[in-house]
Amino acid sequence: AVVSTQSGHYGRGGRFLAKNSGLCIDVAGYPATAMGSNVQLAHCEVPYKSTTDHVFKMDRNGYILNRRSNYCINVLGYKSRAPDTNLNMWSCQYNMETDQKWSVEWSKFDDCAFRMRNKDTNQCVDAPGNSERRHGINLIQYYCEDSPSSDHWFYFIPTEDRLCQYKQYNNRYLDTNIADHGYYASLGSAQQACSRMGDLCKGVTRSSGVHYLRQGSTPKPASRGETSWVKTTCEEEDFHYFEQKFMDV
Repeated sequence: AVVSTQSGHYGRGGRFLAKNSGLCIDVAGYPATAMGSNVQLAHCEVPYKSTTDHVFKMDRNGYILNRRSNYCINVLGYKSRAPDTNLNMWSCQYNMETDQKWSVEWSKFDDCAFRMRNKDTNQCVDAPGNSERRHGINLIQYYCEDSPSSDHWFYFIPTEDRLCQYKQYNNRYLDTNIADHGYYASLGSAQQACSRMGDLCKGVTRSSGVHYLRQGSTPKPASRGETSWVKTTCEEEDFHYFEQKFMDV
């Protein structure tokens, strides 16, 4: 069959961290850019390095694309429904019948943990054995398991912090400091911290050259030349940082 080169609308990049072992989904080899390379678990690599193959993106159809190779996670063979079938990297098979599409199923015991179920074979990404923490252990498909102790559960760790959108107000301040938070030297670090705090933080005020997190959301006239940034929205079509829902699938 002809493999389409049309790509989907992908979300942000990040690493898949196995909940029980603390290892990351990895492509075997270095540099791991060859089609057919094995998919395994390995010690997590720094995501910002250009040489890492631990960063993946997922599109709304369920294709999981490796940032370095531009190949997709694939079930070895053609739509094999056999348990223990190996996972590898292959040319993305867009707009065709394929076993490269995965659905994300969120756990009932951990708000950030999920498993990946193949839409064609109905089996989940699995490491052989019982949650072994072994560098280089192969990844396969296997019947999905519901137990919290299963090694089918993963976290998605974004490669960058999610920033909400902010609206700037000159000569305005926001009231009410957030308890147990000091000041931030840079606007970027203050906005990142505020973004992570959800509804608790409404914005940032800069006063005397430093930045404070605020609970108040109404800009008020300032007598000392303060500048404020009010948090407006933290929603994005393909990524919701606070729930770690990296793709609306």
